[in-house]
Amino acid sequence: MKKQSLFLLLSVLSVSVWAQIGGRSAFNFLALHTNARIAGIGGENVSSSDKDVNAFMYNPALLEDTVQGDISINYTPFYSGVHKTDVTYGLKLKKLGTIGVGLSYVGYGEMKERNIAGQEIGTFSPRDYALVVGKSHQLEYFNVGANVKFAFSHIQQNVAFAMLADIGGTFKHPKKDFSVGLLFKNIGWVIDNYVKGQQSYTPFDIQLGLSYKLEHMPLRLSLTAHHLNLPDIQYIDPDIHTTFTSDGEIVVEDKNIAEQIGRHLVIGGEFLFSKNFNIRVGYNHQRRAEMIVENRSALTGFSFGGMLRIKSFEFAYTRAFYYVGGGVSMMTLTTSLNAKFKRKNRKKTKEAQLVE
Repeated sequence: MKKQSLFLLLSVLSVSVWAQIGGRSAFNFLALHTNARIAGIGGENVSSSDKDVNAFMYNPALLEDTVQGDISINYTPFYSGVHKTDVTYGLKLKKLGTIGVGLSYVGYGEMKERNIAGQEIGTFSPRDYALVVGKSHQLEYFNVGANVKFAFSHIQQNVAFAMLADIGGTFKHPKKDFSVGLLFKNIGWVIDNYVKGQQSYTPFDIQLGLSYKLEHMPLRLSLTAHHLNLPDIQYIDPDIHTTFTSDGEIVVEDKNIAEQIGRHLVIGGEFLFSKNFNIRVGYNHQRRAEMIVENRSALTGFSFGGMLRIKSFEFAYTRAFYYVGGGVSMMTLTTSLNAKFKRKNRKKTKEAQLVE
């Protein structure tokens, strides 16, 4: 029964966690992306913050003082009743300055519980949580930062717990709109596993990226390399890529070096028409290579989105295509609590002056 539950959970996660990478570690829900901006430019980015309070969740070095008081809600309904919600906030502390606080929740819907004979005996609802706290520090043109993560997973009566950290750095060119980011993601340990004595690993990932805004065009381009700690993430399905010689010998397709390099890369573009409106497009080659079906590819691996800001509210939407059957909608709503408090204080001050 426990094995069946874990199999169902991993099957759902495999939609978003690439097949060759998935299965190597536990707590893979940490690789699910719900921020509409990051999803819109391919799903991975460690070099561009764009004054986004969510940016520290993808690289703690991208946390800026400009996001103090900003709060953001990210929501994504995945497939088969799976949904993920992230809430992030830029908190200002007197001694520490600005820190990023994020809370992630993944619900997997209601699943049927069966006994060893396959008889239905009830239902259960698996769920995952993560609390993330981040801090950055500026050193001239360089920023360094770290996130601390506390991750919990609950399946039936089984609970798992892990402590992780992200360590990142960025470089921003003093004159040009050019930046480079480096991230060591999900460094940590599984403290308490579902099954005692069973060893699991966290989804460690090394990422390197760069972003550059063209001087005479409202376009920012980003290129991000992920899973640099795993040089070969290409999977060759023997059922599709195996042939036979005239003598009946099996011939397996050789791996292509260009394909192996390409699977590490994510390309994104942001058309910055104004501070209140932009359009985003991204391409994730690993996602496309793993999730297409034979003779059908459609828009798998591509993502399209946009942002619209009205007064103090910013709404972002992205449609990301994970497989040929359709896409996933990702929505982000961001606002500034500081601006609202300032307006209230100004209103109170004016009312007090009128009374006097």
